[in-house]
Amino acid sequence: MVTWLVILGLTWLTVAALLIAGTYVLQGYVNDAPPDTFALLWRGAVAALIVVGLESWLCSLSCHHPDVYAPPLDFSVTNEEKPVAELLTITGRDRYVYRLRKDIQGRSIYLEEQQGRELRSRPDEIVIKRDPEDKKDLVTLEKEDREEVEQNPKRSLAESKVIRFLPPRDSEGKFRTAAGQGLRYLAPDGRYMEEGYYGRITSFRSGRWFLYILLNLGHLLVWWGCLWLLLQYPWSQALLMAFIFYLVATLLILPPVVVKLQATAGTAILLPS
Repeated sequence: MVTWLVILGLTWLTVAALLIAGTYVLQGYVNDAPPDTFALLWRGAVAALIVVGLESWLCSLSCHHPDVYAPPLDFSVTNEEKPVAELLTITGRDRYVYRLRKDIQGRSIYLEEQQGRELRSRPDEIVIKRDPEDKKDLVTLEKEDREEVEQNPKRSLAESKVIRFLPPRDSEGKFRTAAGQGLRYLAPDGRYMEEGYYGRITSFRSGRWFLYILLNLGHLLVWWGCLWLLLQYPWSQALLMAFIFYLVATLLILPPVVVKLQATAGTAILLPS
């Protein structure tokens, strides 16, 4: 803890010195508006305190909550759920139940419960239980669900006992895939399975994606506010500089610092109490 406080203090001094020296040169010689020395000292110190505090908070957030914030190259807008224990494939009139098993190499694969075949082909439909704790077998649940749909086509999805994943098809009824992607099996609630990754359900995190955009926008605006309001650059020049500093901090500084923090946290967990 003390070590990190010392590092933060040294970082603040370094950033403050760079901001003060850079502003003195740019404002005095480039913009022809030399700043008052005393005002520049306290303004630079405050600006450095704000940006170092922000970067430290983002590093901590990325280390402890990477699903909320992480450097752009490490952040994912999708969420992959734990593989389901069993699934039912439907191809024409054929129905096969596959269960999650381990092969001799320790890999998780789905094997057909009767003949032990691995799931490889493209089924017409994939069905899983809505409630994994339901004791009924999956074939019975799917049959009951199909009969209920025939009796009440307008029922809500919440009343269904199973979740059906269907692949998109073209006008001729053939499987349709997006460029550069495998076949996706889509559920009515927006979740999907990728071809070759059956049983692994993925969903798009729109709320967290919006929050991530806000955090990055706030990061940029803090830099802009410090350069414009505190260091008194012209607003357009401050915006350009803020964008450059934002990119440098996000792409070059935060990733290695986050890796170091995560390594330190992992070491602390392994240490005996």
